[in-house]
Amino acid sequence: MVDKQADSGIVDEAYDETLLKCMDLTERHDFYGIVALRGLQFFGEKLGLTPDSRILELCSGIGGPLRFLAKTYGCKATGIDLSQFNHRTAEKRTKEAGLDHLVNFLHGNALEIRLPDESFTHIFGCEGWCYFHDKVRLYKTAYRALKPGGQIAFLEAACDSPVQLRTAELLGDVKYESIADYTSMLETAGFEMVRKYDTTELAYKDVASGLYRLIAKRDRIIESAGEEVYFGLLEVWSEFLAYFSEGRLTHCGFIAQKKGA
Repeated sequence: MVDKQADSGIVDEAYDETLLKCMDLTERHDFYGIVALRGLQFFGEKLGLTPDSRILELCSGIGGPLRFLAKTYGCKATGIDLSQFNHRTAEKRTKEAGLDHLVNFLHGNALEIRLPDESFTHIFGCEGWCYFHDKVRLYKTAYRALKPGGQIAFLEAACDSPVQLRTAELLGDVKYESIADYTSMLETAGFEMVRKYDTTELAYKDVASGLYRLIAKRDRIIESAGEEVYFGLLEVWSEFLAYFSEGRLTHCGFIAQKKGA
């Protein structure tokens, strides 16, 4: 069965130059996801990264999280993303930031690109793995590419009961799991020592900040990106804020370990 992440059409429609302008104007600092700089600063401290670390991000978007981690910890990093636009933007912004000696990017489907076995100390996801409906397959792919004792780590929204997002037509077909199911699927893929972190408050604050800037800079954003993009993003962030407030969605970080040699 082909995983739904392989449908590049939806991804290419969702992520383009117009959305990028909107994100820049709202000062998202290269973070497209629900949780932005607050969440990554918190989570990055848990990963134990050093200049000797080799990190791979699956669904790396325009590369903001990897650039942050490489600049902060001096680690080498590789990103893979399905979107041609994201790939080009990631390479361009990484070169402009002077980080291309640490960070590189590949274009393609994370489940189809042949990754060298046991090559990375960390495999990372930042709110892109919701596009994978077969998450065990994704986690097994990560397991093979990790060195013994290496870590899988990701940030993602979670829900105990399935949610139907009105904004799915803008985001694409995403699937959030319960915290118990994320844990179970990681263990099914062979991981152990699963750690969980509640990042809901950080995600809530990041979405609220983005929403505030979106409203405060409405005229500039509409002039630059157009009303369709503006009101689409307004709906996306408002819906996530409401779901967090009602407890229908939470946000979490997971870190689990591959068995050592």
